[in-house]
Amino acid sequence: MSGAGRILAGPEIDRLLAAGGMLAETEAGWLAYRRRDGRTRAAGSVPLRIVERLQDEGVLTELKHPGGRWASRAALAAEQALPAPPAHLTFLTAPRPRRVALILTLLTDPKLAPAEAARLKAAGQRFLADLEQAATPQRVTMRWDGLPLGVGAPAGGGGPVQPAASAALGRLEAVQRSIGRAMFRRAEALLAERATRRSFAELCGCAVKEVSGAGLDCLRQLARAYALDVRVPR
Repeated sequence: MSGAGRILAGPEIDRLLAAGGMLAETEAGWLAYRRRDGRTRAAGSVPLRIVERLQDEGVLTELKHPGGRWASRAALAAEQALPAPPAHLTFLTAPRPRRVALILTLLTDPKLAPAEAARLKAAGQRFLADLEQAATPQRVTMRWDGLPLGVGAPAGGGGPVQPAASAALGRLEAVQRSIGRAMFRRAEALLAERATRRSFAELCGCAVKEVSGAGLDCLRQLARAYALDVRVPR
């Protein structure tokens, strides 16, 4: 059965997998199921960039029958009480091909002027620094539903916000107002989640060959939001 209407957030996917669910690649894209049974109704859809990240981090292991379905390696090991393979046998497991993050190729394009590349890099660094600072408090009081997925509130409810975190949240809210929620989400995927060309194309709704332009446009909008202008020498 389908049921892919809702896009699940990262924490929801983590809980679903830990409770014995699975992810499955279907014609409709990646779907999450609360049970390892594709005949049940899907809990929602999963962005490709999140699937790739979980695979890359070794969180997922593919189920043998049928293929194209992935479950939590830790959850399966706990259920089956399987010991970890001996270190001298780990070479028998073929490593996954290393995925290349789109951001690693964007700023090394020789057609990009050095001053422009430096400006876009600085914008990305500021954005990542704000995301990191905003995630530091253990207890917060502000509303988080206005920020995109991934900038979610830490568990624990209300409480005082650290000054640095409060300032970072203010900057992130200003950036989102400037560039819009959809572009903010792209920036988060590009920089914080290190999306691949394919997963970023899926997020943007464009062809893979167009992702370089979409990624640079995202960084340029970030740079304008942070008021980072190219300084032309006199």
